[in-house]
Amino acid sequence: MTTSPGYQVRWWYLPSWLGLDAPFVVTTWTVAIGLSTGERIRPDSILALWSTVWLIYLIDRLYDVASCQDWSHAPGRMAFGRDYRWLLLAATIVPAAILASVVYSGHLPRQVIQRGAGVAACFFLYIVLFVRSTGFTKKLPGKEIAVGLFFALGAFAVIGLTRNLLTYYAVLCALVAFNCLLISAKDVEYDTLNDKAGAGSWWPHLDRDLYGLGVLLLVLISLSPLLGVTTSFAAVSVSSIVLMLLLHRRSRKLSADTVRALADFCLLTPWVLFVWLAISGRR
Repeated sequence: MTTSPGYQVRWWYLPSWLGLDAPFVVTTWTVAIGLSTGERIRPDSILALWSTVWLIYLIDRLYDVASCQDWSHAPGRMAFGRDYRWLLLAATIVPAAILASVVYSGHLPRQVIQRGAGVAACFFLYIVLFVRSTGFTKKLPGKEIAVGLFFALGAFAVIGLTRNLLTYYAVLCALVAFNCLLISAKDVEYDTLNDKAGAGSWWPHLDRDLYGLGVLLLVLISLSPLLGVTTSFAAVSVSSIVLMLLLHRRSRKLSADTVRALADFCLLTPWVLFVWLAISGRR
């Protein structure tokens, strides 16, 4: 086994290294969709979504650390997970306890539980197809797009489904998938050695093609109000794409951990919408 080089710890890496980036991103966009469509979202549903996604990401990080074969190009988050595996294991207790308390409180709507169970079944299929090779299947390429889909399904589990919501979910899926592709483009050396299904391994010109893909998403999301998306939601979505494109342009001068952390911050643009709504509501 090849050991990893030293890694630098910065406080703003920690949300990513502790798996907290994903739950904050998915709940942020779920609330943004709810506010934009007028759909009522219960706080306990958001808490269940947040704790579920955090638990999944902690377990996924522990699995990645355990299955890593070559540490020579491992990013800091992997080395951190190896050195502080006990911390990640202990941390799983927190979201598991929160999720159990929310479910057993009896206040979580039955529809949310039913939709969540359906998403969980689909997630098992995702594990089989994209994460873990079995005796019958090999890991398939395209997990970055599948992650975007599951973020959208997480929002669906909380809010539900109407024709108007489909476009919102499609936008969320596209944003998260683009975020994952951006991160994968920087992790290409690690993926080549440890994860043949990563986009950096099977997409030969990913670094270059991200620019064209980003511009295409900008155009499509800019036109999303024609399909019923509010202008404010489209604006924060476009802002996220612009920020990620700017980050990709600078990514060659940045470490993989810096790119990953900043890419996740790029997906927090709905907080501008939240602040604007809060200020407007006080007037």
